[in-house]
Amino acid sequence: LSQAYRRLPMHPLWQIRQVVTVGEERHVDRCNNFGNRAGGKLWCTFMSLVLWIAINIKAILDLLGYVDDTFSWEFLGKVLFYPPYGQYYPTKQALLLMLWDEIGLPHEKPKQEYTPNLTIIGFDVDPALMRVTMPYESKLQLVNAIREFCKARGRRHSLREWQRLAGWINWSFNAFLLLRPGLANVYLKMSGKSHPNAPIHLNKAVVDDLAWIADHLESSDGIYMMKALMWDCEDADLHLLTDAATSAGLAFWSPARAEGFQAHRP
Repeated sequence: LSQAYRRLPMHPLWQIRQVVTVGEERHVDRCNNFGNRAGGKLWCTFMSLVLWIAINIKAILDLLGYVDDTFSWEFLGKVLFYPPYGQYYPTKQALLLMLWDEIGLPHEKPKQEYTPNLTIIGFDVDPALMRVTMPYESKLQLVNAIREFCKARGRRHSLREWQRLAGWINWSFNAFLLLRPGLANVYLKMSGKSHPNAPIHLNKAVVDDLAWIADHLESSDGIYMMKALMWDCEDADLHLLTDAATSAGLAFWSPARAEGFQAHRP
């Protein structure tokens, strides 16, 4: 879609809160914008209705949406000509474009992609391999950022920098689910702090966990959905018992190795 959030007009009484002053002139922003805390919810509510129409009224099945990205699958060779762009598209994609035209929702030709492998919200999706992973360059940037963070001069960063890195790493967990425990100590260090520029010192636990995440990101090639669904107890290398409590955090016990591990609640 074209411009996403900006396609939603705001109520006149709300537009008063979106006055931008440039020099001696005041300009009224009449549209939804990214700076509005409710902007995302407003857009997703609208887009959910559009997708409901597509699925239930137009019978365009198996549509998935993320903010302003809509994606699906189609059988090879099943295409439909879309006159405004002068080319063939997978049938579902062409029908969706026609729906957007019908309701007056603008879109742009460069954004209408269709290939055997798609990059969806920053992740490479390969239906043939049933794999989701990060593009190589994106993964390399994240790995380098983690390692630079751990080598900080004075071994400290502002809360804003901690939050930025934690959010970036957390986003990667869409494709690297098993690395989630690696952020436990990061969240513990940020817990209770609110000043964005306040320095927070690195400790050994955080550095070790972040190094563990970086090493595994570097060596992993993503998640294979079929393999992830086919795990069985007999395939496990190690059996763990676990429990969680709001006061004590999360703990694991390995009967075979007579070892226990505990992570405090952030």
